[in-house]
Amino acid sequence: MNNAAVRLAWATASETNRARFEVERSADGVVFTAIGTVVAAGISSTARAHTWLDALLPPATPALYYRRRQVRWPPPRLTPPARRGWPCPTAWPPACMWCAPGPPPAAARWNKPPAGR
Repeated sequence: MNNAAVRLAWATASETNRARFEVERSADGVVFTAIGTVVAAGISSTARAHTWLDALLPPATPALYYRRRQVRWPPPRLTPPARRGWPCPTAWPPACMWCAPGPPPAAARWNKPPAGR
């Protein structure tokens, strides 16, 4: 691939909540590296064409692999993993929970702060 370039082209029938496409390249088809970004329509109910020109090809590479990753907007909300909780060993603070891989140790105590804090 001497003094060459690769033109990537793709089309979408519609786009819903798409911020951009990230273009990635690999020499082995396993480890990919981001090489560019193409802006998406965001929300579109019509067909759209997208292109990316990779003009900075690595030297002496017999084959290159490409992929594109769609990035949503707004980003999806991630739900944190559930954690098991146990009531604190004392009544203060009132809404206190102990979250850990195991139950709280018997000697765990919550110290009440001085008045006025």
